This record gives sequence, C-alpha cells and structure tokens, in this order.
Amino acid sequence: HRAMQFAHSDPQGPVYLTGAREVMEEMAPPVSMDAQYWRPVEAGPLPEEAVAELAAALTKAERPLVVVSYVGRKIGAVSELMRLCERLGVGVLESVPSRMNYPHREAMYQGNHWNHPFQNQALAAADVVLVIDSDVPWIPTISRPRDDAAIFHIDVDPLKESMPLWRINARRSFRAAASAALAQINARIDCDGFDEQAAEARRRFWRVRHDERAKEIAKRERPVDEAISPEFLTACVRRQVGDDAIVLNEGITNYHVICDHMAPSEPGSFFASGRRLAWLERRRGDRHEARRA
Repeated sequence: HRAMQFAHSDPQGPVYLTGAREVMEEMAPPVSMDAQYWRPVEAGPLPEEAVAELAAALTKAERPLVVVSYVGRKIGAVSELMRLCERLGVGVLESVPSRMNYPHREAMYQGNHWNHPFQNQALAAADVVLVIDSDVPWIPTISRPRDDAAIFHIDVDPLKESMPLWRINARRSFRAAASAALAQINARIDCDGFDEQAAEARRRFWRVRHDERAKEIAKRERPVDEAISPEFLTACVRRQVGDDAIVLNEGITNYHVICDHMAPSEPGSFFASGRRLAWLERRRGDRHEARRA
C-alpha cells in the first residue's frame, strides 16, 4: 500500500520493491488494510504572492518563454498552459519531452530541444523564462537563456532531490502542481488584465518563428533520391495513424525526429522514457562540462 501511495503521488512513476529472500520465505498471516488511509499525497497550489509575481513577470516581459518536459502528464495542465500562452503571447519550448505538453500545430509552440550541441534560439531570445515540470530544461555549457533573463521555476520536485547536481539559476522556485499553478496564474490575469497590444506583438514574434520551423519540418519530410529517411518514414506513420493514436517513443538516436514529425497535438497521445531519458541527457551534459574543464 505504501508503494502504491508513492506511485500515485507526484512525481508519479513506478516503484521498485525489493525484499530479502529469507524474509519472503517466512510464513505470514493475512493482512487486511483499508486503502482510504493510503491515498496519494496531493501537491499544493502556489502562494498568492508567487501568483502575483509570476503573472506580472509574464505580462510585462517582451519575450516570455515557458520551458516544459512533462506538464502533459496531467491533462488539465495542458489546457491551462494553452490558455495562458495563447492570450499573453508566451512561447513554449519542450526540453527532452516525455509527454505531449503543447500542441505542435499551435503558433506559440517553438519546438523541442534534446540538448543538441547548439544554442536553442527560442531560449536565447527570452527575457523571462518559466520552467515548469522539467528535469533537464537546458545544459548551460551548450544552450542556455541569455544572462539577463529572469528565470522562475515550478515543479512538484523543485529541488530534484534524487539528482546530485542540479541548478538553473532561478530567481524563485516553487513546489506546486502545474495544473493548479497555471490555473492560479490565469485567474490572476483575469482579474488584473493585460496589455493586448503588447500581447499581440509577442504573438507575432513567436508566430513567425513557429511558421519558419513548420516549413523546415515539412521540407525534411520529403524523400531524397528515393531514400527512406527517418523523417519521411515518421511522417508516413503520422498520416496513417491520425491524431487519436497513442505514440510510445523509444527511438533512441531518433527521439527528436519522432517528436518533430509525429507532431502530437492531443493531450495524452505521446509518451517517452521520462526521468530515465532525462538522466541520460544530464549525464551527456555533465560529460561535456568535464571535457571543457
């Protein structure tokens, strides 16, 4: 029952149970337990002063950006994120995504970064960066926000207690559930309002970049010299399975290709390796930093 409580509490995931053989071979009387006493531990909302600070930072920013990896594990968080980003003109960048976090076809979507050895341009352009539910939002020696960017962080595990090295220079970090936190920020913006003219300028900026990326993605899907490329093959699969398919991405070296060209747009339709994948990406970054040193 305790293992199930762990598995269903944030951050959710499988639990590995072990036991000594001698103990397991002992006779044990039947045990009856009431499941109501083993309910998942609920993540809390943001404090009100944090809601006001985050809403103000996003509405006043010139190039606000949200970086996510697994916000989409909670369906309600996706709709709240879309509402926030579409009306304020906030770009969305996925870093090592293990869920469908934001519809790829929407104009605020700025692609996904798998810690490739180059600077991500959306990250470099942002003056305010809100990291939500991400174990590896970037590898700072390879790709990072600009030096004067204000970084904020929301996560159910903001300290990343299972990772020995973790830091993103966030001005403020908050332990909260993404769906609740985003709903709070949206509610605050409902009350305070925002500059629609500034929001439209932000939308235009991210929309241009989104459209440029979409053209490049479509270009890569064309067959070259009758060869079947990973991009062409993935696009063929996408057209066959449709939007309501559930995709499990285990493409390893083609993780990013599958993500780009499956282009998931329905919450709950895309899954990758989660924390194991993030751990591998983090190790790649640690090795890069060690080589530089």
